[in-house]
Amino acid sequence: MTLSASLARLVRDAIKAALFDVHTAFPARVESVSRDGIGWRVDAKPMGYRYLAKMDGGELQEELPVIPDVPVVWPASGGWGIAMPIEEGDHVLIVASEHATGQWRARGTLSDPQLRERHGLSGCFAIPGAGTALRKFADGVSSAAQSGIVIGKDGGIQISMSSTEIKLGRSASSYAAKADAVLDRLQTIVDGFNGHTHVGVTAGTGTSGVPSPASLLATPVASVAASKVKVE
Repeated sequence: MTLSASLARLVRDAIKAALFDVHTAFPARVESVSRDGIGWRVDAKPMGYRYLAKMDGGELQEELPVIPDVPVVWPASGGWGIAMPIEEGDHVLIVASEHATGQWRARGTLSDPQLRERHGLSGCFAIPGAGTALRKFADGVSSAAQSGIVIGKDGGIQISMSSTEIKLGRSASSYAAKADAVLDRLQTIVDGFNGHTHVGVTAGTGTSGVPSPASLLATPVASVAASKVKVE
């Protein structure tokens, strides 16, 4: 049995119309930022149009509404995590869950999503870091990260780590002093000073000779610099 051309088109259009409401992932702009007892949330404006099927077979372009209270996803596990400020105008990647996630977020256990929509806008998460030509993602940070990992703010304080060293500051060039090495050198100086004597000492206003041992002043000062950490 074969479908007529009109029935086949009707089925195709119905499937196409249904797919317009199936969401996976898309960029969005942060309209506002808030925080609740669980974490950060944003109101996000989708940065793409949705197309609706028209009766004449054409399509109607429509903006998606602002999605309220979208939880922000940060790397976190085992009591550790990474978080940073989010500002209005930042762009995020919205990921639409297969089903609503409100009940799961409230309980943290196997839950009935209650809403029956699939791949809708009631179970979204926001992942920061999406960029555009107008607002590039952390220009200075991303360019500095070409040789390793960089954490910090554009034009502000940054910490970078490569395969050979760690830098505390964007222009860090001097190796940091190691506390135990500094204390060891200071103790050597103190011990030498307290235990030295002078030769050729005379009474009155005479001038004494050189310290003994003479190596007290001649010994080169050992480096106290760290081998991998640089500071500004």
